[in-house]
Amino acid sequence: TSTSTSSSTTSSTSTSTTTSTSTSSSAYDFSYELILSGNKRLVDYDSLDNLIVRVEDQSQDWCEYQCNLNEDCAGYEYKINRNDVMVCRLFKNVEGPTFFGNQDGETYRKMYPTTSTSSTTSTSSS
Repeated sequence: TSTSTSSSTTSSTSTSTTTSTSTSSSAYDFSYELILSGNKRLVDYDSLDNLIVRVEDQSQDWCEYQCNLNEDCAGYEYKINRNDVMVCRLFKNVEGPTFFGNQDGETYRKMYPTTSTSSTTSTSSS
């Protein structure tokens, strides 16, 4: 008489963790909030302490893009001057007192993008 016994046990565990963080920053990530319109202007719109640059005969898109590229730019003014010329002014600060000027225009505040982070974790056992 012959007796045979066989036993087999297989166990497997696998764990995988993936974490990804994405921070996007380009000149197009900024948005702008209209803060002054009509003939209302910043008091220090021409102050050397606040004015980054003043440029004539450029589009509003160009003006906004230049503000995007400049880290010191807090916002910009886009208006028609007394000679019917479009003027773009980039400012270090768009907060503060205002007054009523002679020409209509708009002043915009740069809104900074938020950083998004996403994490994914998956665990499987078999």
